[in-house]
Amino acid sequence: MSKNPIGKCALCRQNKELRLSHIIPHFVKVWLENNSPGKLRNSSLPNKPVQDLDKCRLLCHDCEELFSFDEKYFSETIFTPYLDFKKTKFDYNESLTRFIISLSWRTLYVELEGLAQNFSSIPYETRITLFHAEQVMRDYLLGKRNDIGTIENHIFFFNSVQHTNNPIFSQQFQYLLNTTTHGSTASYITFSNKSVYAYANLAGILIITFFSTNPEDKWINTKIELPNGTISAEKQEMVSDVMGEIERNVLYIGNTNKELSDIQKEKIRNRIQACGDEIKKFPIYQDWMADITLNYDLNEPYKKSNTD
Repeated sequence: MSKNPIGKCALCRQNKELRLSHIIPHFVKVWLENNSPGKLRNSSLPNKPVQDLDKCRLLCHDCEELFSFDEKYFSETIFTPYLDFKKTKFDYNESLTRFIISLSWRTLYVELEGLAQNFSSIPYETRITLFHAEQVMRDYLLGKRNDIGTIENHIFFFNSVQHTNNPIFSQQFQYLLNTTTHGSTASYITFSNKSVYAYANLAGILIITFFSTNPEDKWINTKIELPNGTISAEKQEMVSDVMGEIERNVLYIGNTNKELSDIQKEKIRNRIQACGDEIKKFPIYQDWMADITLNYDLNEPYKKSNTD
């Protein structure tokens, strides 16, 4: 007898066995674990190593399989080659849009479920935008439509930031910027009076799906077009409230790290010391060096540069 409960699949809306589905794909956790001397930790429980990324009973087997091809495509075509410093320019096909939409749809669906008891706290126009976006993305993923309407997908490759002169960023933020952004994951929905979007950080690859856009934003060389195109990690520019989300995530993780127990801190130190010079082979070492440089030179213009 199957151990999976019967329920309504969030995507196809049929009553089937529901699998435990990852919101952020499992390959992100695998890459982080393989490229760090330490263990992953949950920001809300920093003293307890993470065994797995968040999962929930969301999809049936058939819908899970619907996503698996596009996850594999993104992992092998963009995620791993970029983070392993093998490529910075990528030709893509529609599988990239399908991957992004599947990630943003899952994030939106779960957040709408969590907000069900508190919708009154969300502005009416925002609610309409969120429910409309969920419908459009679900229909697209099910093949009921070939476009995503006015929804926009963007990828921002967060290269090593070595200089910034933005006065709104605190020194604590700049000291943790590279290490935290490249060494963490996040996905959620956020909105302001000018835009509504899904935000995801996949180890420094930022994926933003706008359900409504702020006309004052500036995004250069970041937009993913349908059905195909080319995107490069070079010469990207982002002038947007999204940068505020990066800061909030960095500061939140930095503050929760202060709650590490002395025992956990000692374990971390021992693992790093045990690596010896091998620590320099880990990407996190490059991030430490970039953050140190950033902290010593706070008045130079913002510059992005590859760590390879």
